[in-house]
Amino acid sequence: MIVAIVFLILTLILTSIVAIVAYDQICVARVPFVRLLPSTIQEIFTDLHLKPGNIVYDLGCGDGRVLIEAAKVQPNSTYIGIEKAFVPYLLAKFSTRHYSQITIHRDDITKA
Repeated sequence: MIVAIVFLILTLILTSIVAIVAYDQICVARVPFVRLLPSTIQEIFTDLHLKPGNIVYDLGCGDGRVLIEAAKVQPNSTYIGIEKAFVPYLLAKFSTRHYSQITIHRDDITKA
């Protein structure tokens, strides 16, 4: 039983590492993924002055980290992320699963 649990944990860790490496290599529509620094994310939401009831869209939301930080700053708003690439979309869906105010969609914003 313990061996099975350890194997499962190691498999999840390895899968996460592979997904992160693959994610960093993804280039959708010739636009590379660039991670924002936590301080930059905080500056964005300080400048936005989020208020309860706001609706925030993140076009090309990547792994959803900006939306998560926004939800922490103002939990009484609605956040919608749109991501074209499959792996980042899956990471965003997984990362935001505990935030009911965040919705992630897989779509191409250039064809909307």
